[in-house]
Amino acid sequence: MRRWSLVGLAGFGVAIGCGGAIDGSTLDAGTDAVDAGQPVDSGVIFVDVSVRADTSVVRADSTAPADTGITSFDSTVSFDSSADVTTSTCSSNMPFTPIMWAPPTPLHQGKCTPAQINAYITTLSTQNGPFTSGNAACDACLQTDETAPEHGPIILQPVMGKEEPAELNFGGCVANFDGMKAAGGCGNRLNNESDCTSLECEMCSDFMNPTPGGPTETCEQQVLEAGGACAADNVPAECNAELMGDGGVQVCVGMFQTILSVWCGP
Repeated sequence: MRRWSLVGLAGFGVAIGCGGAIDGSTLDAGTDAVDAGQPVDSGVIFVDVSVRADTSVVRADSTAPADTGITSFDSTVSFDSSADVTTSTCSSNMPFTPIMWAPPTPLHQGKCTPAQINAYITTLSTQNGPFTSGNAACDACLQTDETAPEHGPIILQPVMGKEEPAELNFGGCVANFDGMKAAGGCGNRLNNESDCTSLECEMCSDFMNPTPGGPTETCEQQVLEAGGACAADNVPAECNAELMGDGGVQVCVGMFQTILSVWCGP
């Protein structure tokens, strides 16, 4: 399900999976990213199933153990905070606010060299930035503010008074191929779906490297079904079909570096 997952806000590195949001982790593949490898408080109380009758109780007139018929719970039982989160509880149930859509800037702008793109990607894994290719013209192509009239491949949002990468504009890449650049088109809807599922499922234990049928895949299915947290952002079949077709859009689901190169390179 996930197509891209670059972006966990700057300072948390970059994970490329399959959603649109910059979701923090490694350089391969919104909101501060959560370390998906950490234990999550799922709200489930784990009871010690080994608890049994307390046979140490002694009758007043006998040295034999009393059979009280009462099962006593082990007072040392506590929440198991180290347990893996189950597939039914790893959704964060966080409210989702989509990033404002704007038509994409053109592809093949010729503003960045391969070395500059590599330099920019490297800075995304730093904690405080600056997030730059080292070249102003290249940076202007790679990064655009959320409020800009057109969006490039990386969309910026203010975080504690500083503009930081907030989304890989996967949908904008798609819109450049299918021509549906207005709000509500496939690109817009693909961004919203992938951002929402990333937000909801980033606490799943295999989020950074989803496994077939694993917690992340199951979480995404759950949040996209009727009544789920991302149901309103579930894209229609025709939008998903674009990604499987031969219209050139496959470049948009390639490597992160490829998207930036196609957008801002030759």
